[in-house]
Amino acid sequence: MTTTGIIPGNLPVFDGQGYEDWCVKMEAIFGFQEVEKIVKEGFPELPKNATDDQTYAYRMNKKLDCKARVLLHQCVSMNIFQKISKATTAKQIWDVLKQAYGNVGKTKKVRLQSL
Repeated sequence: MTTTGIIPGNLPVFDGQGYEDWCVKMEAIFGFQEVEKIVKEGFPELPKNATDDQTYAYRMNKKLDCKARVLLHQCVSMNIFQKISKATTAKQIWDVLKQAYGNVGKTKKVRLQSL
């Protein structure tokens, strides 16, 4: 019996603060839900003359991507959701969040060290 269809009820919600801590929690959830690779690496588009195996693999990846997007949508505040709502894949969402919030903590740390 697999538990990958179960989404935990108490998910961490990112509101613009504590990005690094939220990422650690999300990475654990992604691992549990078996979508970490899809979020971090994405998946290839379906070739024009795809074989049955390629079509099947694409459909499975698309399903995992939808699962990851549901998790990401549930784990951000409404303000943050507005920033990611136009992204069409989980990787795009993850990249938008990393670009917008990933260097915030590092910038503050460098500033504090320079003082």
